[in-house]
Amino acid sequence: MNLSLNLIMWYWTLLWYIELLCVIVAGWTIFCWLCTGYYYLRTILSTNSLKKYGKGSWAVVTGCTEGIGLGFARVLAKYNFNIVLISRNPQKLEKVREEITRLHGVEAKVVVCDFSECTKEPLEFFQKIDEEIRDLDVSILINNVGYAGTGRFHTHHIHDELLQMLSVNLWPCVYLTKMFLRRMMNRSLPSGIINLSSTATLRPLPGFAIYGATRGFTNTFTLCTREEVRYTVRHEKLNEIDMMSLQPAWVYSNLTKEQDHNFSFITPEQCAENALSALGKVPYTNGNWKHIIVAILFKNSPSFMINGQSLKNANYTQERRKT
Repeated sequence: MNLSLNLIMWYWTLLWYIELLCVIVAGWTIFCWLCTGYYYLRTILSTNSLKKYGKGSWAVVTGCTEGIGLGFARVLAKYNFNIVLISRNPQKLEKVREEITRLHGVEAKVVVCDFSECTKEPLEFFQKIDEEIRDLDVSILINNVGYAGTGRFHTHHIHDELLQMLSVNLWPCVYLTKMFLRRMMNRSLPSGIINLSSTATLRPLPGFAIYGATRGFTNTFTLCTREEVRYTVRHEKLNEIDMMSLQPAWVYSNLTKEQDHNFSFITPEQCAENALSALGKVPYTNGNWKHIIVAILFKNSPSFMINGQSLKNANYTQERRKT
């Protein structure tokens, strides 16, 4: 009788602990959802506060002759920022410079450089960029330049493509951020830095191994550096620098021209507008509300729904590039 009673007591005690554990896990999950939802909500409800960075100051945009970079250049010029255009094609740069100066009446400076060459002599490479813009009051930096290679890593990525992806996706973000941070801290007004990441960093994505990894580096680098800067600014009583990791999904650009366009695609200008509105409010964002929905679905979908289709799309894109 006592043995049976003890077993019953043990059973109900175990059940109670299991229920308690389930409540704790559920509570923690809800808490995480609320925290993530807070950032999503702040992004959706955020309004433009670019005036605080200083009207007539300069914004530096890399990879600015097409896609998201061009969108940022156009939107920032619309808000009366002078623009430093950095890319590798002088003809395209001049075309963009002529467009934004004619439409918006701002100044624009062209800096021609090929970031795929930056790993050969990195100090000299970035020193040349610094010399071109050292005397300008730069208030916003958009580290946008990037290269997306797709396909099975062990078969499709040749040496040159690997080197290009690593060079373009990693080095400019790190070196240019370092170049401008201390200078921005000493400005009389706040400053802002947006580093381009991707929704591809939210989970392992077959077919995008190197691209996802490099954009994941950008995201982690941005968030870590942001906290370091916040600490430094607070303790040294310097001017604030708003740093943000932008994780967009599909945007109409040269990188996505082989993809089948769907409802989640937005224009580069929409991407830039949403990102600039969120700057200073959140440490990371997907930007547009469509991309927030994509990110939520993408992050929480089971692997069997994502991995096969992702690899199929990556292989398809790789084959189309060959032809």
